[in-house]
Amino acid sequence: MKNLRIIKKYFQVTKANKKITFILVLASLLANGPYMFTSLLFSLTINYLTKQNSKMVIITMILYFVLKIASKLFKIISYNIEKKLYNDVYLKLQNDMIKKLDIINMKYFTNHSKGEILNIINGDIKLLAEFGTWLSQAILLFLSFIISIIILSQISISLMILGCIINSIVIYILNIYNDKFEILTKEGKLKADDEMQFYSQLLNGLRDIKIFSILDQLHAKYQLLNKAYLNIHDKQIKNKIISNIISPSITMCTEIILMFYACYNCLNGKFEIDTVLIIQSYFGTLFSSLSDFISTLGELRIKNVSIDRYDNFINSSCNEYFLNDDMIKPNEFCITFKNVTFSYREKTVFQNFNLNLKSNSLIAIIGPSGCGKSTLFNLLLRFEKPTSGKILIGTHPIDKYSRIKYSQILTCVAQHPYLFNMSIYENLALIDPDINNIKKACQQAEIDEYIMSLPKQYDTILSDGALNFSGGQQQRLAIARALLKNSKILLFDEITSALDEKTSYEIFQTLIKLKKTHTILMISHKPSEYQQCDQIINLSF
Repeated sequence: MKNLRIIKKYFQVTKANKKITFILVLASLLANGPYMFTSLLFSLTINYLTKQNSKMVIITMILYFVLKIASKLFKIISYNIEKKLYNDVYLKLQNDMIKKLDIINMKYFTNHSKGEILNIINGDIKLLAEFGTWLSQAILLFLSFIISIIILSQISISLMILGCIINSIVIYILNIYNDKFEILTKEGKLKADDEMQFYSQLLNGLRDIKIFSILDQLHAKYQLLNKAYLNIHDKQIKNKIISNIISPSITMCTEIILMFYACYNCLNGKFEIDTVLIIQSYFGTLFSSLSDFISTLGELRIKNVSIDRYDNFINSSCNEYFLNDDMIKPNEFCITFKNVTFSYREKTVFQNFNLNLKSNSLIAIIGPSGCGKSTLFNLLLRFEKPTSGKILIGTHPIDKYSRIKYSQILTCVAQHPYLFNMSIYENLALIDPDINNIKKACQQAEIDEYIMSLPKQYDTILSDGALNFSGGQQQRLAIARALLKNSKILLFDEITSALDEKTSYEIFQTLIKLKKTHTILMISHKPSEYQQCDQIINLSF
């Protein structure tokens, strides 16, 4: 019953096309079904040969080759259906994973690593896309098992009963090991997630690793993660070894007894030679089908882990702000905090906090580390929600704006902006593909002149992490990207903190020019900057 519940859950979670899945199963049965009767046809041929019935021998052989040709044709059909089903499920699940990122609550990443998500995309989804193929194989093996039982029952009811009893024992024992294997699979995937996450950190921090020559120390930590994964993998192999000893041992002993029984009855004239061949062949098919069927059930438990991992991500909590479809438009771009209270991990960051920020002004947010500067930005970006109180843009609470409309109102430039490994144009075209608008934004950010001096100009490829551009140039590209959004409220999170004095000054002068048409909030630790702002908000008080 548990296995049937897993199959039902698969279709509920993935929304896979049941009709195409059914057609695949049917095509697979037509492609492989004829092989279930091969032994029966050969035994009939031998029987007709011994009776010198040449007509029936020819008919039987023709039937055999017709079935074989039909099998090959249906095999080609099943491969094409399998390809379509795999592609449909794979693309749907991949698309759902991407779409989920748009509305996911950022708190999800507090308890889940990026390594886990990468493994879901790279591994679990591929396993789920193969489910239709697995299902057709499982049904084929089950039918092969049933057909073997039926054919044997025509020879001897006692043989059929014996086969059922032995197989029931084997199924019961191996199901215990399948349950254990499912638990080990879950543990193994968690360990693999840890490995992926740590290796991702090695790549992200490679520059610092080389500077401080700390790869050996980190390698030692990575080896601990490798050993933890291999420890689980060893347990999985041990579980497989035990299950693969138990099943063949029982079935082999039974098969030996049955062959002696069949040969004894043949020598005593009770069975014909063709009957012995049928017993030998279909008991072999019975046991091999059972063994393979149990293995497929073990694969189902692995897929069940993948179903749960995918489902947990897709159904993780969403950011309520991003589900709002209201099309309210702002009447002005001033920002107001009204009695806002917010706590993070049982620590109160804001308590009945009130703030009024004027539109078309440059506002500095200052204060020591941990005072709530980044939290204030997260609240404005709607990554976090106040425990109580309201935040307004104009006269409307920010939770009344739709996701799309709000992104048009407000945007942010991070301290370390992320630029994709593609051309400058492609990076900026993600916001607006119009090259004229891109050039205008770059001119406002004072980076256009530099771009035009490059050999490939806007077609210049940014390396991974945009390391072929200086920190100041990266910030200017990020500012240009923000300006392309045409948002009237711009947030700048310590964008000059890692830059030299000259570059910092030049970028700050750019912000001063932008304040004429934008409401600008900037987190800053530099007195030379925030003292020139129209409004200073000190969160240390």
